[in-house]
Amino acid sequence: MLSKTEDLFTAIVDQLLDQRWAVMPNFVNQEMVRGLQRDALVRQQRGDLHSATVGRDKARLPQPTLRGDAICWLDSDNALPAELEYLALLESLRLTLNRALFLGLDHLELHTACYPEGSIGYQKHLDRFVGSDERLLTAILYLNDNWQAADGGALRLYTERGEVDLYPEAGLFACFITEGMWHAVLPTKRSRTALTGWFRRHQLPL
Repeated sequence: MLSKTEDLFTAIVDQLLDQRWAVMPNFVNQEMVRGLQRDALVRQQRGDLHSATVGRDKARLPQPTLRGDAICWLDSDNALPAELEYLALLESLRLTLNRALFLGLDHLELHTACYPEGSIGYQKHLDRFVGSDERLLTAILYLNDNWQAADGGALRLYTERGEVDLYPEAGLFACFITEGMWHAVLPTKRSRTALTGWFRRHQLPL
């Protein structure tokens, strides 16, 4: 019999094969949600988050008319307790995706992203840099209790089947094939927190 985690991973693979994106409510249990919320609050209180930038390398600059979040990059060296647990879960997902979809994912980059109340969100964009094929799969876990449609802040996916709005309720996990998937974060009336990551492979030679 498959475990609940294996069932979730299988459902994600099936959705990706069918529509290039997947959504999974209650991807993590309430204990992990609470732990990740505490970790995010600690980071905000001690000033770990900084205004996000747009662009790559030396061209990276804050663009407040395009993007309104503050972020903190996470890895196994700086992660807090619940973040470490979540990183381990994503590592298991990475292995499952490689077995099922032969993606060749070899590492993950992850950050905490917080949009303040009244933020413009993040204008329509792609997650891949021009000339790079390293990011293969975008993965997002939301940490916001009792989110309502009236709060705004939806992740809007511009899919081949039309626009899809996903509201950032705590425990909801969304992922999508990074290549060609235009998306946006709509303006938010509430503070909005997520863990956003990208499963990557090394740059292929041209």
